[in-house]
Amino acid sequence: MTLAVSGAGGAVAMNLVLRDRLCPDVDAHELTDEDRSEITEQFKQHPRAVREQVSGYANLLAGGDPQLRERLRLFEAGDRWWNPSV
Repeated sequence: MTLAVSGAGGAVAMNLVLRDRLCPDVDAHELTDEDRSEITEQFKQHPRAVREQVSGYANLLAGGDPQLRERLRLFEAGDRWWNPSV
């Protein structure tokens, strides 16, 4: 749930940034290299923030159980994401 909210929040923020920069005639607007650079930098931060939230949530779920934390770490890395039986 937290990830969905975070992802939606990031999408809304990016939409607002882009909307403020777009000229009234959308077809006539083109992004500059500066625009692309800023969007790229902002996008790079989003996956990091998501990974940090996933890690924090895994810590919370595992509590003090190191075995459970290690299992959850497999999901964090994406190694076991496809196999729900683990």
